[in-house]
Amino acid sequence: MPGLDAGGRGGDANGFAAFGHVTEGMDVVKKIYDSPVSPTKGDAAMKGQMLDPPVKILHAERVK
Repeated sequence: MPGLDAGGRGGDANGFAAFGHVTEGMDVVKKIYDSPVSPTKGDAAMKGQMLDPPVKILHAERVK
């Protein structure tokens, strides 16, 4: 996911290694990704990267 690469969505030099596979509901993932962020919420490196309003995840599961 390029937005999590260093210099991605936040424009900083920090990257994030994320591992997973969406089996259904990719439209929801894209809506969350496009959600607005707060310029003031979050601490340290997370400041300015917190979704506002936050998104509540109702269900996630590990599949084999």
